[in-house]
Amino acid sequence: MIKLEKRSNQNLSNCKFESVDLTGTDFTNAIITGVQFNGYERYSAINPTIDQIKSTWNYKNNRMDGIKLPPDIQKELDKEKQKNTKDDGA
Repeated sequence: MIKLEKRSNQNLSNCKFESVDLTGTDFTNAIITGVQFNGYERYSAINPTIDQIKSTWNYKNNRMDGIKLPPDIQKELDKEKQKNTKDDGA
């Protein structure tokens, strides 16, 4: 398995992470449009954390459409989005 280190401020559009260890990888302000973090089940990347995803340009600019995240992270982001929508309407 390959270990990725710093990927901050990089355009990673349309990358597919397979068989890589994303533990501690710095994605600060990286562009992740069209990225597939979930890969094939057998060769999946070690999942990025919610904080890694939140550090990206896409998250900060509400441009998350088309990014394939691991189901647990997608579920967490969906919960936050729903909560924020309710809070804005209150």
